[in-house]
Amino acid sequence: MSKVLKNRSSSIVYSTFSDLESLHAESENEPETELNSITLGVRIEKKGRAGKMATLIFGVEVLTAERRTELAKMIRVHCGTGGTVAEDHILLQGDQVGKVMGYLQNKGFKVKKIGG
Repeated sequence: MSKVLKNRSSSIVYSTFSDLESLHAESENEPETELNSITLGVRIEKKGRAGKMATLIFGVEVLTAERRTELAKMIRVHCGTGGTVAEDHILLQGDQVGKVMGYLQNKGFKVKKIGG
């Protein structure tokens, strides 16, 4: 009667809802945007940051919030720097343009450098 969900990525641990597993499987099959159809812009910015460099990645608003956060974490780990996620961009500390562009191209994104 009761089902225990074995997938640890879900926040539901126990439920008496009998169709929970099929409901969870349907939510995982939601259509995702193709990565090679997404063009991301990468630029460096220093204005308004007390002279410190920051790398901004634009075009991530087409991704879901979860995918945006996951992508930002993977980029931060790859670059070895801090950063944050906003609604329409990902911000990284320092001049990371080269590393970010190479990483995103390897992941299948189309990448353009914005500015100088």
